[in-house]
Amino acid sequence: MRRFVPLVLVVLSALTTACGGKIAPSTDDTGGTTEPGPPSSVTPSPTQLPPPSSDPLPPPSLPPKPSAGTYTAHAWAGGLDHLEIFKADFAANTCVHLRLASPQPPGSSGAFLGLKTPATWSVTGGDRTNDATTCKATAARPDAVPAIDGKGLITWDSGTSVLPCSLSIHAALIFDKSKVSEQLDADGIPVDGCM
Repeated sequence: MRRFVPLVLVVLSALTTACGGKIAPSTDDTGGTTEPGPPSSVTPSPTQLPPPSSDPLPPPSLPPKPSAGTYTAHAWAGGLDHLEIFKADFAANTCVHLRLASPQPPGSSGAFLGLKTPATWSVTGGDRTNDATTCKATAARPDAVPAIDGKGLITWDSGTSVLPCSLSIHAALIFDKSKVSEQLDADGIPVDGCM
């Protein structure tokens, strides 16, 4: 029986090569099971990856953008000319209100020195309320928190007009007590009452 073993191994080797190197486990002389490996002449096939999906992955979720707010401005002439700028944020239910006067040298109020304004105009104050409906010139704001400082730039092209007809603001205001900083960024705000 022992002399037929080499012949059986030759036949098994031929079958293994013909079948791509895949044969079932066999039992060796000790009674244990062995896993055959690929013959030296057969190269194992590389691992097949699934084809890429044609559907692109959804983009990562981003935090919502802060509300831009609705900007308005109101002006009137007098012994001092006055200009008020409002930012109503109805999503946050807040109103930011900034007041300017002319003729006043910039920084004459002693505060808002970092808030640059056109010549002869000065910021005289500002406030913030938790009620977006108070963002109009005639609205009372009894619970308003006053602005204590700010920095940025307010510009307009006055041309020959006494009061501007549109303005731009890029500024940040800081409010007393709450220490909240409020950003005001808008261009081309129409001014009600321009002349």
